[in-house]
Amino acid sequence: MTLPPDASRLRVWLIPPLAVLLATGCGLPLDPKGTLKRARDGTMRVGAVHHPPWVDVRGGGEPEGTEVALVRRLADELGARVEWTVGGETALMHRLERHELDLVVGGITEDTAWRGTIGMSRPHDRDGDQPVILAIAPGENGWLLHLDRWIARRGASREDGP
Repeated sequence: MTLPPDASRLRVWLIPPLAVLLATGCGLPLDPKGTLKRARDGTMRVGAVHHPPWVDVRGGGEPEGTEVALVRRLADELGARVEWTVGGETALMHRLERHELDLVVGGITEDTAWRGTIGMSRPHDRDGDQPVILAIAPGENGWLLHLDRWIARRGASREDGP
């Protein structure tokens, strides 16, 4: 089959712009609610579920624990301060779904009942045989990509200890 001369010229003109679009990924991944930008501008909103040793909220002060230390290291690297919200898992996950929080920590594993309604980072540690993740607001793919790359660079939270 032979293409008409005009179709051949059209193909020559379309290939370079299409190649550029494919190479750049059309600006993806996106953060529709601007989570990564907000963190880089200075604030990470983090929900903390009491679940030692991951998160310990006893004592009335700021949370402590291995995931709290992990979040603080992330915030330090981003130049952000952490705004903690302590609560039960259900209430915090609903706030995460509504994009009122950027992360929820508390020993949340990959098999969480919230799977499919929230975003989940790659595992950063293990609780027995279960991979432990950071729960993130749904659809914030730029934020998720940043977290996954950060976790991969760091190895796992065990690398630095609590």
